[in-house]
Amino acid sequence: MSDGDNPAVSDHLRPTDADVPDGVYRVVGTTDGVTLLRVGDADGRRVVTGEVRTVPDATGFEAAENPAGNRSLGRTVAGVPQTLYWQLRASRPRWQRTRSRRRSVAVSSSSASSANRSSGYPATLGAY
Repeated sequence: MSDGDNPAVSDHLRPTDADVPDGVYRVVGTTDGVTLLRVGDADGRRVVTGEVRTVPDATGFEAAENPAGNRSLGRTVAGVPQTLYWQLRASRPRWQRTRSRRRSVAVSSSSASSANRSSGYPATLGAY
């Protein structure tokens, strides 16, 4: 913790005798108490729960390690292709990400019959 019982945002805490489930919590707010996001289980492994708790102060907590750095080498290596795919996909320009399924159809007035012109349908649909 940064300063006694006053944690800073991004500090990691573990409950010792606080009334919260065991795990590792990241401090995400310090206004009106201490707001904590659960980021690790009781064994210190990374979890994504979305569980947010607010406690009056940090008494009953001790400093803890960030659980983000404890992934096995196998999981890290296995995640590289997926991460690379999403990075490449996100880096494409927007106009390339949205594919237009509409194609323009050229209609020459000489080949369109009067029935087609009056109904609004083109004489040739082209390659759809």
